[in-house]
Amino acid sequence: MGVSGAVRNGRQRAGVMEALQLVLSKCKPKAKIVDICEKGDSFIREQAGNTYKNVKKKIERVLEEGDMLKIDMGCHIDGFIAVVAHTHVLQEGPVTGRAADVVAAANIAAEVALRLVRPGRTNSKLCRSRRI
Repeated sequence: MGVSGAVRNGRQRAGVMEALQLVLSKCKPKAKIVDICEKGDSFIREQAGNTYKNVKKKIERVLEEGDMLKIDMGCHIDGFIAVVAHTHVLQEGPVTGRAADVVAAANIAAEVALRLVRPGRTNSKLCRSRRI
């Protein structure tokens, strides 16, 4: 299965393969997992910093009524990966108008993608699919 040029380029700029080699080199008996993870995270942040020079370490933006938030989290425990993503509109009451259209479109796209996932089907085939 091939990797697209854009994906390969992104991985290279982030130093993902080098980070993997670094993490593997730290995997020794009695090594603390948290220390290994921090080394990998630091390396990736450093590599990404070589590409993205003006990235702020802390984003102090304050949330405002009506903001649309994308929350994306992942966790790896005992060999199992759990990822979750959620779109949230910061407002009281039902979401209406353009924001409601965006949330509905994202939900429909996720449902379609879920129905198209099959063993052996690649992500690229899934993305090119026209079935709705």
